[in-house]
Amino acid sequence: MASIDMLIASALSNEIKKRLSHSELRKIEHQLFQTYGISIRQAIGQYPKLYQIITSCVQYNADRILQECLTKVYHLENTDSKFHMTIKDQKLASMLIDMIWDKDCREVLQQVMYEPMTISEILSSCNLAKTSGYRKINLMIRNGVLVSYETTKAADGRKIEKYRAVFDEAVIQMGQVTKVKLSIPRIFWESSSIFQTKA
Repeated sequence: MASIDMLIASALSNEIKKRLSHSELRKIEHQLFQTYGISIRQAIGQYPKLYQIITSCVQYNADRILQECLTKVYHLENTDSKFHMTIKDQKLASMLIDMIWDKDCREVLQQVMYEPMTISEILSSCNLAKTSGYRKINLMIRNGVLVSYETTKAADGRKIEKYRAVFDEAVIQMGQVTKVKLSIPRIFWESSSIFQTKA
């Protein structure tokens, strides 16, 4: 999932699981695994497969179910050059706030917001210790905050991934309910399997 899909995968997967009955959920999980060998969370990055399986397993409108789940995770505003995503899922918002407030993660984000870098370039430019730096960068990749942007070749001919932040601006609004608003470059949203399926 080299797009926004990985960022929202956990939150969307949880919403889908809450929305379905136990028998519907078991049937969908079984069909996804039998047909594609993937879980609901993994299917978020392959949204057409998830859509197909949900449509075949539920007796009512799959479009409505998925739209309601997406609406609980985020609100999207589209401008000419960017998508502005307000995170509505509090667990996802908390994860993003924790990363933004972490000094090392914030430094990584600032380095790769506009220019993709390899993990070793990130470690070097941020002066991070290898062990803790790798751990934080891998956490950011797993959570979809950093995404693979391009591949380059090392001096020895190996292919190496270059990563970029999935957003280029984050605004945190503190209040009774904390809100996180992200500016997502068009390229990351348009490479989303969710966007492509819904467009």
